[in-house]
Amino acid sequence: MDRVISERISMARLLLICSIIWIHLPPLYSLNALGTSVPDTIQAFFSHGVFRAAVPLLTAISAYIIFASGLHGQPVRLWRKKISTLVVPLLIWNIPSMLVIFLTQKFGWGEHVYRVSLYPLDPVNWVNALTGLTASPANYPLYFLRDLFALVLLTPLFWLMLKTRPYVGLLVVVLVCKYNLEGSLVLRNNMMISFYLGALAATQQWDLKKLDRFAMPLLLIFALACLLTALLDMPLGLLFLSISPFMTWPALSLLQRTRASAFIARHSKHSFLIFLTHVPLGAMAWSLYTRLPFDVPYFLFWVLAPMGIIATAILANNLFMASFPLLSAITLGGRLPPRSASGTSRAPELPAGYAQQAGYASEEPEFGRGKR
Repeated sequence: MDRVISERISMARLLLICSIIWIHLPPLYSLNALGTSVPDTIQAFFSHGVFRAAVPLLTAISAYIIFASGLHGQPVRLWRKKISTLVVPLLIWNIPSMLVIFLTQKFGWGEHVYRVSLYPLDPVNWVNALTGLTASPANYPLYFLRDLFALVLLTPLFWLMLKTRPYVGLLVVVLVCKYNLEGSLVLRNNMMISFYLGALAATQQWDLKKLDRFAMPLLLIFALACLLTALLDMPLGLLFLSISPFMTWPALSLLQRTRASAFIARHSKHSFLIFLTHVPLGAMAWSLYTRLPFDVPYFLFWVLAPMGIIATAILANNLFMASFPLLSAITLGGRLPPRSASGTSRAPELPAGYAQQAGYASEEPEFGRGKR
């Protein structure tokens, strides 16, 4: 892969995953629940506008890597790898949230209303909470892993369209998503469009730097749409979100070759654990905030809490990988531990075949490992 593209992907992962934290920070105000004050408008601009572009671009990047690496031509190997890198973390990291929700609902702790009901016991609700099979899982952002795996299973079908009628295939995918014809196969249907676009970019060998010269105008168009969302209570639509990578990807070129990009690339390896833990950490931050003995404006909490969550997750990731390398390798889908001070990787001894199956020390997984 082109070095500039590889570096941009690494940078994008951390930025996009961190931006999701602001969206999921309690108490999850809907767009029409926000007022017209300046803080509310800023929150709407970012949480319901700018940061909503994260999932489409992350999805497109994931598909691009799969098809650019040639894994789409080896579906069994691809599926085995994604079971390790997507399904295993999905299951493992839903369990703590399930236990908290169950105990909270059973004993009536607090007044928070959860997305899932685990008490009284209902097998369907428990299966959904664990896997996100037909509804959001307990740790609800992990629907992304569930949907991504569903799309990976469809890779042979996408490849059939891509090698015969690629742009007709795109039209078919758009129509399927627009009219929700895929049912509950994908919980967030715009992900299918983004996935196909990423695959299209790889198989048609699009020049991913071609729009860089238009980065600023495209960014301004995107920002204007987000501003209209905030001012007019007008949610970004399915198609706009699907094409948002064409505006946000070139904008990342403005950060490349800067001190900020070097800092971001250095911490990109932490992006997956940040993604897995940001909702539980956000709930803890909210609990602390609501128990403060003095008043702090919510907007200040909304600005600062995600920064604390990111710092906590990075610290936890370093400690987790250094102290329990084998456990972290499995629970994080085979992602590499941070480099030691000497520059060598503290890679654990994995069970036979696990490294190859999980893509450990082979193709880059969805959330990256940082620069090697």
